[in-house]
Amino acid sequence: MTEQIKIIVQDPPGGRCTLYTRYAILLESLLGLQRSIVLSGRRQAHGEGYPSMVLCSRVLMPADGIMLTPEDVYAALLAAGVDLPGAPDLLQQLESVHAVFMEELEAGRSF
Repeated sequence: MTEQIKIIVQDPPGGRCTLYTRYAILLESLLGLQRSIVLSGRRQAHGEGYPSMVLCSRVLMPADGIMLTPEDVYAALLAAGVDLPGAPDLLQQLESVHAVFMEELEAGRSF
C-alpha cells in the first residue's frame, strides 16, 4: 500500500506551507509516497487548515507547537510504520531541507 502525504496550504503558499511542501517532495522522491496539495482559506495550523501536513490520515503535530522539524516528520513516519530501509539518511536529508529553508528565511526571502 502506498502511503499518502497531504499538505494543506494557503493560496499562495507562505513560509511553513513552503517548508512542509518541500518535506513532502523529498518524501515522495525518496520513499515513493504519493503527495497531494490542498489549497485552503482556513487558517488552522496543524489541523484541518493551513499550514498542515497529514501522513496516513494523521495530522503531524510539531513538538514545539509552532513548526514541524525534521525530527517531527521522521518520528511520524516511524510511528505510521512507513518502510524506511531505502532511505537510511532520510533524517539528514530532512535536516538539509529545513536548513536551506531557514537560511532563506533569515536572508529575508519572501514566501
